[in-house]
Amino acid sequence: MSSWCSNLGWVVESDATTVPNTLLSLEEIKMWFGAGLYENPEMMHIIDFCLKSAYNNLKNYCNRDFILCRYKEIFKSQGTDTLMLKNYPLQEIEEITANNTKIDSPIYETGVNSNGIVYLNKIVRQGSMLTVLYKAGFEYKDIPADLKHANLLQASFFYKRFGSENDGFIGMKSISKMNENITKEDTSNCGLISEVKGLLKPYIRSEVPTNIAFQGVS
Repeated sequence: MSSWCSNLGWVVESDATTVPNTLLSLEEIKMWFGAGLYENPEMMHIIDFCLKSAYNNLKNYCNRDFILCRYKEIFKSQGTDTLMLKNYPLQEIEEITANNTKIDSPIYETGVNSNGIVYLNKIVRQGSMLTVLYKAGFEYKDIPADLKHANLLQASFFYKRFGSENDGFIGMKSISKMNENITKEDTSNCGLISEVKGLLKPYIRSEVPTNIAFQGVS
């Protein structure tokens, strides 16, 4: 059963087929961390926490969600016919209304290569409030391997910090010990390790000029 909830300021209804708030199946998590470790209740709680925290970091960094869900977005028109949705790949648009009047036959692409851009087939008067109900995100079978890898790597980074003797040095660039200088992973900007940021480069959502036409308000 799904329910409406708030997700980074956007209203979503979650229909995720993965473990909630991760890009991974239970089987994949057990393969990575070890089935015996994951079945320990205390360690399971820690691993789940790390996986969910890591996925939240991925979403914040890319400014979009990846799990297949239903979304609702509200825009304020600047007087044009084009908008860009926050989340993609776009699977389906259920309804678009402008000031409570339905807009018929919008043009958009669906599937793993879609970019969330929607052409409305009409100029929407400036100042109009546009509401879009849609379904977007990757179906589990289509989640790219590098996104899953990013989720696992970042979660592993968090997991290794639990009980680490270096916990007190979070934020430092390097540690000197026994005349040996150890360079630490710099996560000061967004909490992500550098390898994960490299994996996420193709998935970062960027505003495009057409999106200036509609200002997202919720």
